[in-house]
Amino acid sequence: MRLPARNIIITLFCALALFFVGINYYIWLSEVLVPPVDGAIFDVTKVISPFEQSLPFACILAVIPVMCLIVWLRVPINNIAKRIASVLLIVGSVVAAILIRRYFFQIELNELARQTETFRINPQVTAAFDNLNMEYWMIVGLLAGCALSFLFFRKKQYNGYRNTRINKKI
Repeated sequence: MRLPARNIIITLFCALALFFVGINYYIWLSEVLVPPVDGAIFDVTKVISPFEQSLPFACILAVIPVMCLIVWLRVPINNIAKRIASVLLIVGSVVAAILIRRYFFQIELNELARQTETFRINPQVTAAFDNLNMEYWMIVGLLAGCALSFLFFRKKQYNGYRNTRINKKI
């Protein structure tokens, strides 16, 4: 199935817009995604520029429209409602993966805070923000969303058999 050039241009424009959104809002989003834990101090261990920090995040955001277009080509989705549903499914999977990682990170920080309180060590817990690895979780969410979208919206082919185990011809 071929898509019109208009759809490809719109996809590339959305990818470019999401890239710039990722570059500009990564620092703010990273502060929002860090779970609040009493007595925890977050430290960035990698000394790189903010642009270099936000580059992987921005690239993954830019890939989302391209992956949607690939799913639309592989599945052939022509209905606008199904296209919107596939985009929402993919974006929802990415958001779910981010929230799952946030939850696991909060559990790790709570455990560290509990251990320092138990052993009467320094009451402040220092955690490296670089260990959050949000980008890896976003990639997993993106791939899972694409797979789910592909499975939900593919056209089921009828092979001429009523029950495939018995292989009775209709």
